This record gives sequence, structure tokens and C-alpha cells, in this order.
Amino acid sequence: MSQIVGDYKQGIQSVLEKKYYIDVEKAHGLPKGRRQSRGRFQTDVDYGGVFVELDGRAGHVGGGRFRDMERDNYHAVMGAVTLRYGWDDVNYRPCEVAFQVNQVLGRYGIRSEAHPCPKCRT
Repeated sequence: MSQIVGDYKQGIQSVLEKKYYIDVEKAHGLPKGRRQSRGRFQTDVDYGGVFVELDGRAGHVGGGRFRDMERDNYHAVMGAVTLRYGWDDVNYRPCEVAFQVNQVLGRYGIRSEAHPCPKCRT
């Protein structure tokens, strides 16, 4: 139970978000993003101009889908970028996701100490 409370305090609110934190961000040495950051919109992971949205089923149907589009468009107008990943991406291709996030972070001038994890192909 204390682990669940700890995750929630860090802003991790779903199994998908926890897998991203462990298998993508932490395993590959990406900088620690701010979780559930709030500005005009709430975002899953905020690297300061680069946002990662983790799309599970809940909240991304009906009105939630349109809210996501509005947020992504707003970020683009402000010069930011949103990377969007789902369960299959994080679960089956965490190394590719980490590579993509790291590439975009670099383009936005965000320093990263990223490195391959033991599962990465050379």
C-alpha cells in the first residue's frame, strides 16, 4: 500500500505511467519529468517544452479525446511538442520510446544522460 501512495505522490496515476517511469525513463537514464503538471492543461509527463502523454483507455474516449487534441494544439502553438504513447509502445518497445523521447529532448535543448538499458539492441 505504501508503494501505491508513494507513486501517487510522485504523480504516477496508472499502471501505464508506472511502466513508463520504470522501463523507459529510469531504465534509460532520461531526465525525470514532472508528473501531472498543471498549467492551462494537465499533462502526464512534462520535460519543459516536451510533453509525453500516455494513453490508456480511460479518459481518451469521447470528450477526453477532444480535450487531448485541444491540449496538443495549444502546446504546438506555444512551441512545445507532445509525444503520445500507448500500452503497446511502453510495454513492447520501451527502448524505441526512450530513443524517440531522448531525440526530441535534444532538439529542444534539454540535457539528458540517456543510455541504453540491458535490453536495448546495439
